[in-house]
Order: sequence, then structure tokens, then C-alpha cells
Amino acid sequence: MKKRIQLLLGATLIVFMGFGQAFGQVTFNGNSNSGFGGTVGGSSLSFASDGTTITATFTKGAGDFNDTFVIYISNGSSGRGTINTDINDRADANRSAISYMEAATGKVLTFPSDFEATHAIAINTTFGGLWSIPSSGSVGNNGLTFVTGLGGDGKPASTTDASFTFSFDLSDIGLNDNGGNAFKFVATYLNPFGGDSNLGFASNEGYGDGFGGSNVGQENFTFTDFEGYGTVYISGSAGWRLLSLPITGGTVEDVSDDTPVQGVTGGDNSGSDANFIIYDETGAFEQPTNVSTAWGDGLGFGLYFFDNTTAGSSELPVTLDASGSEPSSDVVVDLYSGATGRYTLVGNPFASNVDLADVSANIGISSNMTFWDNEAGSYTSENISGGLVIQPWQGYWVQTSNSTAGGQLTFGTADKTSSEADTTHFDKAVPNSMKELSFTIQSSYNTEKNLKIQVADDASMEWDNYDLIKLGSLIPQNASAAFVGNLDGKTVLKGIEAIPTSLNEEITLPILVDLTGESQTLTLDWDGLDKMPDSWSFMLHDYETGISYDLESIENYEFDVIINESQEKVNPLSVINNSIGTPMRAKSGSTPRFGITITPSTSVSIDDEIAAPTEFELGQNYPNPFNPTTNINYSVGEAGPVNITVYNVMGQKVAELLNTTKSAGSYQVSWNATGVASGIYYYRLTAPGQVLTRQMTLIK
Repeated sequence: MKKRIQLLLGATLIVFMGFGQAFGQVTFNGNSNSGFGGTVGGSSLSFASDGTTITATFTKGAGDFNDTFVIYISNGSSGRGTINTDINDRADANRSAISYMEAATGKVLTFPSDFEATHAIAINTTFGGLWSIPSSGSVGNNGLTFVTGLGGDGKPASTTDASFTFSFDLSDIGLNDNGGNAFKFVATYLNPFGGDSNLGFASNEGYGDGFGGSNVGQENFTFTDFEGYGTVYISGSAGWRLLSLPITGGTVEDVSDDTPVQGVTGGDNSGSDANFIIYDETGAFEQPTNVSTAWGDGLGFGLYFFDNTTAGSSELPVTLDASGSEPSSDVVVDLYSGATGRYTLVGNPFASNVDLADVSANIGISSNMTFWDNEAGSYTSENISGGLVIQPWQGYWVQTSNSTAGGQLTFGTADKTSSEADTTHFDKAVPNSMKELSFTIQSSYNTEKNLKIQVADDASMEWDNYDLIKLGSLIPQNASAAFVGNLDGKTVLKGIEAIPTSLNEEITLPILVDLTGESQTLTLDWDGLDKMPDSWSFMLHDYETGISYDLESIENYEFDVIINESQEKVNPLSVINNSIGTPMRAKSGSTPRFGITITPSTSVSIDDEIAAPTEFELGQNYPNPFNPTTNINYSVGEAGPVNITVYNVMGQKVAELLNTTKSAGSYQVSWNATGVASGIYYYRLTAPGQVLTRQMTLIK
């Protein structure tokens, strides 16, 4: 039976190569715990395969290697879901350790779901070996089956050795019969035994999730997740994934042998909506011609995974693999270019982790790479400037930041790295020169996350390589939010708005909120104010209610959105010839719901503060809303140049109402907006040492 599979962003994403093919080295880091001195918690463990033998390199952390390191392996066959009193092999320290502190303690070691231990490696300074674990029955003294000693160094020469190697054949763990070299593993570090009166003690150091902050001791312990070498472990919920094949010349068949690909000629479930899509050179999703279609090394694809038992499916989780050779030379990908803001769906073409900061382009591209997070149901964008490591199989979006045609992206073989990709954040490392303020919109159905203000030394008020046009979601979105911006004279919706650290004037960033389905209460939240320049203030304006708040004064903001006519939700599979996953554009007649006003403070001396005007005011225009004329009252406390300018929501100057010298006093100016379109506008008063901005609405 074929299986429907699912790739979970945040899981360890590895691919195996076919029999006889070398697989790239993959490094896993310990869990950073230090209950036994950090020996294993601060360590790293690298695996590499030549198609026959697995060679591992262990690099220890801070402590001495004076206890026993146990790696439990699952080869996908039936094994043990727990190590309990049925396994009580006390013939030596290594077997006692595999038995989890000697099972005579009555304590149980439980493995994650979908992990059954078939083998175990145990290493101390005396010996390192591999044992098989019987899948059932009682295992007493000498009951674990010894398979082989470990090749390479086999064990550390002393407790203080910085690193050592060990190796074993794939056949030793029951693999390689069908060309596979994929296995899952967890690991722990413990003192196995010290006589019946002292029956072992487990640390909090290891590989796999579930460890707490203190040592396990003589207690039950449960692993909640595992690591994987040579496999993509598929878990989570049904939905879309953006992927990339880590083999050269891959076709749809390299995927369809593990999961049904429907709606594609030669695939499964003829007549159904396609669940396999590629992003073509015209900037649109399309389905492959047939299962023999190849779309190019280094280009990504979208695949929808189900979680049911109908039409040949299997419930999640399952494992995905692919057979073939990774590219042996640099991979050059043609970008969909020729205009600023265009996207191309690319992906890691190698069977090794890749540092995206080293991937080069011959045209300007955004510093922000965009990934799809199915569990969150939204896109997330991460900046590569400070280093961003991704794993095999990972697909992501690249956006051009200028209009040069003929753009190409080059994945160099030298860009491969042994650094481990962080399983949650893609090893994100925001450069020191850049800070982020992120916003989320929470509805009853989904959370809109990809909305950020980035502050960088080399950003500008014009379009730059930090700015990012917002992509349409891959699933029906009940609520979404975007900054309203301008690109080449056209209104665009932006997921990331970049501004320079040298900002010296007040600006307002409008935010458009879109809701479909039914009227409801939404929540706007933000994170990162503590990372913004200390001298800046951030005001939130709700243009519908007229309420404004300093972001520092509230934790979040709840607001109501009223839908007059319910809109039918989009079928998540109907993506062909659809706008899903493509750059978003503002709907005709849409007006921003919010504005974020950023005011950079101006440092002044004490004398300046004492002498500052006390009657500097900018009144709310009246009437408001208006058509077509409105009046604006203002006051200045000292003589000097005064300017009043009107801007639209994109920050473009619409009218200059005043630009002259005024004596101290109160004044009024009028604006006749004949010939100006309905919408929200901002009027800004600038005078010596002072800037004030207000919002007004023109309705015709």
C-alpha cells in the first residue's frame, strides 16, 4: 500500500541516497544539558555513509567521558517501544546501560511514538559495541545479542579525549537489503551500575527530546522525539509542504513511489485535484505534465499530504525516502526575474545541510527567505545575513530586490556545511545590525504571523533587499494582515517593512487587515519592542475607532471586524490558476485598519528643553470625515519655519498646505481635496524642533 506522507517543519529532515551512493555528513548536537558535566549534552555526533558503512564522529562537551553513552537505534522493523524489567542483561557495564540502569530498578525507559528500538550501541572507555534487541520476550543476563565491536577508534582512549570515531556496517543494523541506509536514533548518558545497592543513575544529557533540567536519576523517563539519519520523518497534520529533492534529475516518480500523487497523468486518483504543484517560469503554480516530469535541480515543489486511510492512504506519521545521487557540482537555478518583487520557489539540492548565507546570486535578492510552516498555517520569513542553515528536502521562496533580468542563484558544493540546522528556526541568526518587531493577528481559525518591521543600518525608506512582498497563504486564511506599500508606482502588500536605524523623521506604516467568513473579534499582538532603538516610540492607531495607544503601554489589542456578506472559503487543493501562494495585492477599495507611527526622538540639551515651545499643537481636522474641504487648526510657540504636508497611506506626498515662516500664535489652514480619491490621509506639521502627525478621512 502506498502511503500519504507529511513533512513537518521543525523535524529533522534528512534524505538517504540509494545503495552504493555516498550520503553527506550530517551533524546532530547534544541537548545542551550538563547534569554529568556536559560531556554528552554539549557534544556533537556526526554520521556519514558510503552506502555500506556508517562512520560516526563523537566530539565531547566540557566534562570527562567517564560513564556510558547509549544510542538506541530503530531500523523501521518491529522492536521494543520500552526498555523495562523484561530487559535485564547485567553481564557487563555496557549491557547494563542498554538495560537502562539495570532494569532491576523497575524503572522504565519509553521511546517516542513510531520508534521501536531494534539495536543499541553502548560505549565507555573500556569497550564500544553494537547489540540487537529482541522484539519480544524476557531478556535476562547475556540475553542481548552481540552483533559487532565498533570500527574506527571504537571508543575514547581516555576520559579526556576530545573526540573519537566509531563505525559499523548498515547490514549490522538490518539495513541495506533494499538499498536503504535510513535509521532513527535517540541517545542517553548514564552511570549504569555500581552493585545491587547502587543500581545506576541517568543524566539529563542526550539526543532526542524529553529531558528535563535536572538529572533523571533512578526514575522513569520518556523520550518525546528522536533524531533521524538518512530519513525524512513525516509527522504532524495534513496540509501543504514546500520541498526540494536532494538528488539530481529528480522527477515526480521519485516522490510518488512513497505517496500517492493525484491529478497528474500517470499518478493516482485520476480526476482528483492535483496535490503536486511546481512554480513555473511565468510566476504561477501549475501541475506537472506527468509523473516523469523533471522540474530542475535546486527548484522546489509543493505537495499536499493527507492523514487518512482512504484511496490508498495511510495515517501519519510515516517515513519518506528517495534514491539517487546528489549533484556532484554547483547547481545553478534560473530565477523568475526581470522585475522587483518576483518570487521563485527554490530548495536545497544537496543531501547535506546548506548555509544560505553562502548561496550566491548574480542579481539582487531579498535577505529574507520565506518558508511555509504547515503547523502554524502561515509563512515565516527568516533573514540570512547572520547565517541560516537549512536541511535536505527543504523548499523556500526567494524574492528579487531589483528588476534585473536573467537572474540566477548558485548553490555551490562549498556551501554545504556540517553545522546542524535548528529544527524550529532554521538556525536563524539575525545580524547584529538588524532588529525585528513582529506582529501577529489571531482569529478563531488561524494566526497570521508573517508581519515584521526590520530596522537595519543599511535599510532605506525606499525599496531595499530587506523589504518583502507578502505571499498569499497555501491554505484558506480567515484573517490576514499586511503593510500597505508602494513599488514602481503600484500599491503592494508587504510582509516585511524595512526602515533605517538613521530614521530622523516621524513615519506611519499602514496595516491592512482582511477577514473572510464571519464577523469576529481579532487580537493584534507584537514582540520585539525591547530590541528597537531606545529613543523611538511606537503608536498604534485604529482608524476605525479613532483610538491610539503607545505599544509600550498595552500587551495586545483586541478589535472587531464586521463582515456584511459571508464569503465562501477556498478549497485548499484548488491552487492551479489561483492566487494562493503568489504575491498579494491590495483589493480595490480596501483601506488600512491600523497605522504604526514611529517617532524617533531628538536629543536636546537642558537649555533647549527649558526653552521649548509650550503651545505647539496640531488640532484634529474638521469636519472629519470630509468632502471635499476641511480645516486644520495649529499653534506654534515661537517664530520660525512651519510646514504642513498631506501624505497618502503609501507615504507619498499629496499636497503641501503650508511652507512659510510664522510668528508664535494660533492659525488655521484649509485643504480642498477636489480631484483627490477617497481614502485615509495623514497631515504632518513640522516646526522648529517639533513634528506632529494626524490622520483624516476623505469620503466622496
